[in-house]
Amino acid sequence: MHRLVNFLRYLDKRSFLGFKVWEFSFQSLFHPYGLWFLKRIVLRHPLATLKGLIRYRELVIQNALGGAVNFIGLRNPIELLEEPQNLMIALGYCQKPFDCPAGRFQTNCLLPEHCPQDCPIKGLICAGLALGAKIYIMTSALRIGQDVLLPALEEGKPSKILAFVCPYSLHPFSLACLICGLRGVILTFAQGACPDYISWLLADKGIKPEQTSIGPEGKGFLAKLFSEVQEANALNGKRGVSNPPCSQRDVPTIPARP
Repeated sequence: MHRLVNFLRYLDKRSFLGFKVWEFSFQSLFHPYGLWFLKRIVLRHPLATLKGLIRYRELVIQNALGGAVNFIGLRNPIELLEEPQNLMIALGYCQKPFDCPAGRFQTNCLLPEHCPQDCPIKGLICAGLALGAKIYIMTSALRIGQDVLLPALEEGKPSKILAFVCPYSLHPFSLACLICGLRGVILTFAQGACPDYISWLLADKGIKPEQTSIGPEGKGFLAKLFSEVQEANALNGKRGVSNPPCSQRDVPTIPARP
């Protein structure tokens, strides 16, 4: 088994046949998520699966996946925030502080009125709610499949996603999104990320001793994105969606340049 896994990793490194999900896909077949995805998504929706595979392969060939900011199905980042009612902002539970009063390994979040002031994702939650987007805390892969991927595929909602994942799971997550018709932007963690399948599998069970966060490039992208939306709304005289109060410092802003 160890030799086979190493061989699959080699195939991923070489982008064999235009895919970089060989090891993850094989190992997942021995766990609930992989079997569920195969039966509920792939076998029941073969045409959508084929289309998603083709689109994913194009991104791999173009070397468009692997950075801090990754676009899937979008040409302009501002498209992400058009029709925000169809946008899901999918945060990792591992981004929560360890003492989160809502609990860490669960989709619950005290949005945002009861959220601690020092929560590192409070600003993004506030900005997303102000736009009218849906906030979702990702836990296990199976739960994500049931709560996000399957509704996107069969109901068309959400249709766009802004997600935060480990670099290791970027490719399988991107492929799953493309199969299920999701377009969007995927940001990868720069600190605390799972480096391999064993770590990912532990995190999938709620065992995650590190707290993850995105790096400067991802933060800069978010700051610019929300700044452009605020400017566009100001020009159009829009005030946005009414939401629970968030202070101005909670909303992402572009850092001052030296």
